[in-house]
Amino acid sequence: MPVGYVFGRLGCFLNGDDYGIPTKLPWGIAFPKGSPPTTVKVHPTQLYEVLASIVIFALMLWVVSPRFKREGPLMFAYLIFAGIERFLVEYVRTNKPVALGLTQQQFISIGLFVIGVVGVWWFGTHGRLRPVVKLRTGKAAPAAKKKPARAAR
Repeated sequence: MPVGYVFGRLGCFLNGDDYGIPTKLPWGIAFPKGSPPTTVKVHPTQLYEVLASIVIFALMLWVVSPRFKREGPLMFAYLIFAGIERFLVEYVRTNKPVALGLTQQQFISIGLFVIGVVGVWWFGTHGRLRPVVKLRTGKAAPAAKKKPARAAR
C-alpha cells in the first residue's frame, strides 16, 4: 500500500495538484501550470507524503512485520501510519477546517488511526498463526506455537 501511494502522490506532484499553503522555505515550489495553477511558492505536500510513505514502507517491512506472529494486523498497522501521516500533512495543506480547527481529512485520519488500532489488536489476538518459514540454512524460523491437531473421531 505505501509503495502504491508513493506513485499516486508522484502523479499529483507532476500534475501540480494537491499542493500546500504558501511558504518561504527554500524547497517551496510554484505550479504555474498546476491544477489549479499557482505562481506563489507552496509546500510540496505531495513530496512530503512520498517521503513519509517510503519511511512507512521501511518501518512496516523491517520493524513492524517481523513482530507480528499472526496474519492480518499488518494492513491495520498501515492504517495507523497512514492516519498519522495524513493528519500531520494536513497542517500545511490548503483544506479548510470544518470543526474543532480540523479539516475533514484530519477527521478521516483519526478514523483510520482508530480502525488501525482496533484491527491490529483484533487480528493480533484472533488471526491465524503465520506459517513457519524455512531459512536458507534449512532451519525453521521461530514462530508462535501451534495448537496440537485434534484426533479424528
